[in-house]
Amino acid sequence: MKNKLLLSGIIFALAVLPAISSAEDGSAVRVKASTSAEVRLKAKTELETRKKEMEERREELKDEMEERIENIRNEVEARKNTVRDEMEQRRERAIESIRERLNNFTQKIIERFDAAVERLEELASRIDSRITKMEANNIDVKKAKELLVVAKIKIETAKTSALGISLESQVVASSTATSTAAIKVDFENIKNQIETAKTDVKTAHAALVDVIVNLKPGQNKNATSTTASTTDSGD
Repeated sequence: MKNKLLLSGIIFALAVLPAISSAEDGSAVRVKASTSAEVRLKAKTELETRKKEMEERREELKDEMEERIENIRNEVEARKNTVRDEMEQRRERAIESIRERLNNFTQKIIERFDAAVERLEELASRIDSRITKMEANNIDVKKAKELLVVAKIKIETAKTSALGISLESQVVASSTATSTAAIKVDFENIKNQIETAKTDVKTAHAALVDVIVNLKPGQNKNATSTTASTTDSGD
């Protein structure tokens, strides 16, 4: 009897075992499928999170690059402005230096011509005194007096030309020229006036020399001697 029950239990177990195994397999498949879905979902979530982080990082890098470029552009522009200001200051200092040297040169020239004109006037004054004395001694100085008048006119011309140098220098001093080329034009005007004054001074001096030569013995006749000769010839 016991043997029969044991045998029946074994048979029942063998009969039920496939069903239990099948149920376990089904449960395992369901667990595996569920786990796979969770993994895919997690992977998808992580991928989307990473993509979002990468996109945010890309935007940050883009902003950083744009900011860096803008900073570099501002630095370059600031440097350009600094260099431009420095060049402008150097140019202004150079022009001011040129003006100063030109003014110093012109002032020396003016002093030289003023002194030259003054010497001409002093010489003319001495010649005039000499003519007066000779005329008092009955010496014919008519021609010399005429020549002296001409010489004095030329001295006045020389004086006017010398004054022209001063006027030109004043024009240059008040000039708004901002380039060496423009200043060079101003200097040419002064240079031309200097040449004119130089010529006029030489001409005035030559006119005074003519007067002096005319006053030399033999260049004029003694009025008293001429009268005496005429009287002697009449006798």
